[in-house]
Amino acid sequence: MNLRVYNQAGELVRTYNENLNPFLQMPNDASVSPNPFSPDGDGYEDVTYLTFPDGQRLKWDGKTERGEFAQNGPYWLRSTFYTSDGAVAGQLDRKVVVLAGGNWVTLEIMDMAGGTLKTLAHVRVPYSVKDVLISPNPFTPGINKSGALTDCMIKLKNVDASVADKVFYWKGDDKEGSLLHSGTYWLRMHNVDALGHETNFSKSIVLLRGKFEMLRNTLAGPNPYEPFDGGTISFWYDSPFVLNVTARIFDLQGNEVGRAEGPQIVGPGTSEPYRCAVVWNPLTRDRLVVSDGLYYALLTAEEPVSKIRDRKIVKFAVLKRKSAG
Repeated sequence: MNLRVYNQAGELVRTYNENLNPFLQMPNDASVSPNPFSPDGDGYEDVTYLTFPDGQRLKWDGKTERGEFAQNGPYWLRSTFYTSDGAVAGQLDRKVVVLAGGNWVTLEIMDMAGGTLKTLAHVRVPYSVKDVLISPNPFTPGINKSGALTDCMIKLKNVDASVADKVFYWKGDDKEGSLLHSGTYWLRMHNVDALGHETNFSKSIVLLRGKFEMLRNTLAGPNPYEPFDGGTISFWYDSPFVLNVTARIFDLQGNEVGRAEGPQIVGPGTSEPYRCAVVWNPLTRDRLVVSDGLYYALLTAEEPVSKIRDRKIVKFAVLKRKSAG
C-alpha cells in the first residue's frame, strides 16, 4: 500500500510505503484522527492516523520529505491499493488539517458566586473557538426512559466548519462525583492562545433534578414600612437559580399601585445558595408615598433558559408616623 500526502496546492509533501495485511475486500471508507492535529514535537497530538474499517491504520507524523514539520493548513491523505501483480486496485482521499500551536482551553463548572465546582478539561485545542454549544440545556442528569444517558454535551465550535469540533460531557456532578442540586451553574472557558493571550467566556447551564422551588423564604423588609424613614422596600427570596423576577404591588382592593423588576443578588441564602431581592420605591405615579394600610406583592419569577415559572405572594404594611400634638 502507498500513502501520499498532498498540500492544498496539490504538491506532494510525503510518501509512505506500508505493508498491511490483505483486505478481505477493498476499503471504501477510512477515518482520520486526530483531526486537526499538531505536529510540533511537544508530544501532544503529534501524529494523525488513517484508520480503515478492519482496524488497520497508516500514520503521518506531520513531516515533509525533508523531515521538517508541515506548515499549518489542509492536506490530503491519499491511500493507494495495489493487487498482488502491482496493478492499482483503488484509492481513497481523506482531508486532514495541520494546526500546530493551538490554544490551551480550561473548562470549569462554577456556581453563581464564581466558585469552581469541577474542572471538566484542560486540553489543547488546535483551532480558534468560535462558540460553545451546550445541549441539552436545561438538563436532568441520569438515565432517561429509553435507557440513554442524559449527560450535558459541551461542544467547542471551530471557526473552520470542515474540521471536527471538540466535545466534552458533564454528568451534573462536582469534583467529588456527587450530583449537584437543581440550580443555575456557569460553564467557564479560559483560553490561552499560542501567543499567550488570555480570554474568558461563560455560559449558564440549568440543572433540574426532582422537585424544586425557585422562590423560597420570601419576605418583605422593612415591614412595616415607615415612609418618613426614607429608603425602599425589598422583597427577599432565596433561590439556586438566576431568575428574571417582577414584583407587582397591590392594595387590599386589588388595585395595582406599583411594580419593580430585579433581582439583586446580595449574598448566601438561608436554605438556597443565594439570597436575592427585588427593590421597590413605594411612590405613586404622582411621586407621593402610598397610603397607610396592608399591601401584598406578587413575585413572578422565570428561569430564562427553561422558561419555568414560579409565583409567591408577600404581605407587608405601610405605616406613616403621625405628627405630635
